[in-house]
Amino acid sequence: MKNWKKHLLLILAFCLVLFAFASCKPGNQRNYEEDEDDYVEVEADDDNEDTYEFARSLIPEVDFEGREFRILICKSVSNFDVQNGDLSRNVVAKGQIGVEINDQVYNRNLYLEKKLGITIRAYEKPFRAVADELKASILAMDDRYDICYTRLDDLTPLASEGLLVNLYELEEYGVDFSRPWWDQNSIDELSIQGELFFAVSDGDIVDKQTTMACMFNKSLMDEHRIEYPYETASAGEWTIDLMMDMANQVKKDADGNGIYNASDVWGVLTEYDSATCFYYAFGGYVTTKNNADEPVLAMQNPAAQIAIDKALSVMQNNDVVYKAEQITGGTDGIWVTASNMFVNNQALFRITNLTTVERWRNMKADFGILPMPKLNTEQKNYVHLCKNGATGVCVPNTNENLDFTAICLEAFVSCSRYTLRSAYYETTLEGMVSRDLETPKMLDIIFSTRAFDLGYIFNFGHDGSISQGETNGTGIGYLLMKLARSNSTAFASSYDSIKDKAQAQIDDMLSTLERSREV
Repeated sequence: MKNWKKHLLLILAFCLVLFAFASCKPGNQRNYEEDEDDYVEVEADDDNEDTYEFARSLIPEVDFEGREFRILICKSVSNFDVQNGDLSRNVVAKGQIGVEINDQVYNRNLYLEKKLGITIRAYEKPFRAVADELKASILAMDDRYDICYTRLDDLTPLASEGLLVNLYELEEYGVDFSRPWWDQNSIDELSIQGELFFAVSDGDIVDKQTTMACMFNKSLMDEHRIEYPYETASAGEWTIDLMMDMANQVKKDADGNGIYNASDVWGVLTEYDSATCFYYAFGGYVTTKNNADEPVLAMQNPAAQIAIDKALSVMQNNDVVYKAEQITGGTDGIWVTASNMFVNNQALFRITNLTTVERWRNMKADFGILPMPKLNTEQKNYVHLCKNGATGVCVPNTNENLDFTAICLEAFVSCSRYTLRSAYYETTLEGMVSRDLETPKMLDIIFSTRAFDLGYIFNFGHDGSISQGETNGTGIGYLLMKLARSNSTAFASSYDSIKDKAQAQIDDMLSTLERSREV
């Protein structure tokens, strides 16, 4: 039975009069430690539940007297180490330094520490060591961490072994997964048998950076008198056929040697793994879910077959589409070279994750961001894949204070939407010459239509340990990439060779979860 403090907190959380700070626009580098005059009573606007004022009004009036809110995260390795989970800058900021994301994290932390009477304590571990550290802590029953932010695929073994708290239990103490600071698609798609072991939120931005999107070069569009497709995208009519029609207009043998390579101009610049991203963009999933909220293999469905065929046909259109892995020679490496090709007006479209945009701040030519194209106009929604570097939050099952954790987590995530997330938008737009008004709208479309497929994240059918990064390109999640790389369309035989193993891993995961509930 919980102690009296828990009951007191529940009474406070549900019966309190709601207060919050006066509104402060994202980007305002305000030091909340300055004086008590900064505190102003705020009346919540029930008609607009996506404002900073409303979010702060939901934070209960409690004082945890300096108690540490302990967060386990990946340690930053480099400024753009996104695929390895650069989570530190989402949580840690030692002071204001004039950098948008850092300063908003700093302001958020100061506010929450003052508001709740807590100390935000980040425990940083190297990439790929976070899951092992969390598991060791859980098995030792030491209750060392309140929450953990790391890659979703690193958390899959812990979830399948029953080592993580069902996050729905936090709803009893104030977490509200219906709020805009929780990614609704992640809540719906990451649950298993009615339980949710990790979720994606505005509490970090790595999941946004690892989201795939379609960048376009405005200079090339202007040169070829192609209208920017913003209105088309907003109307839900941005399709792959339209994109390829545009791409066909710009290919050019720039050096005139009759050989098309990294020295020339291409319609689409991408990489082999984009075959998977196009598959999702066209409405395909690796797994869907049955009535019991369990993953079911889905790549043999008729609609999935259509998406597969179209994705492979795009990737294997070698007349228009150039893959970064085809780059040879040079000293900068294929990814830097590919990025420079787009900067140097050598590609109309660049299909890549959004972290690349942060590297184009010095790009002289202007560019825009679009959703991934649909298969056709009949397709209901755009779909955007979060690559394997996508991150989420979980709670170890050794956590003995779910009431405290729930209050702190909800406050952390909700305030991050109007500080960290807003700063990310500003950082993403920083490199654009025109900073057009359409791009934030495009980002909203992209982030509201993301796919969180259990089959892709768990990568069923894999060899090796996901938590140690030893899948070696095996598993269903890599199948289309391998076919694109080998210029093959033999999906049926490739899938048949792996589906039984994938099904066995699904069955094993579900059985393990059942056993963990009996303990």
